[in-house]
Amino acid sequence: MNIPAIIRLTRRYASLTLLYLFGPVFLVTTDPSRLPLVLLVVPFLWLFAVLSVTTWLILKNRPSVTRKQAVLVSGVMATIPVLLAIFQSIHQLSLRDVLLSTGLVLLAAVYMLRADFIR
Repeated sequence: MNIPAIIRLTRRYASLTLLYLFGPVFLVTTDPSRLPLVLLVVPFLWLFAVLSVTTWLILKNRPSVTRKQAVLVSGVMATIPVLLAIFQSIHQLSLRDVLLSTGLVLLAAVYMLRADFIR
């Protein structure tokens, strides 16, 4: 392995480590009642980033999954929990919301996977 490849791997692992550590540190060190409105979105963005990157890392080494499909599936798999967390944060989460949100996101994912522009 050459030196630039080692440097890229080191940067990738360092950025992943920072990504995984940022959310808990942010949540522990801040008070939501004192945060500006813009920063209240940060935990949801962090959760989406962590879930999508983790799912993509799992899927990218599978030979049956193309790169575009891995990105799409990781986005869908990250969207469902984030959407449910947003509903819970505004006290609107019910069983009906869970079923509808999951169904709509999965239906959109199946449609996009079958579409010609993803291949």
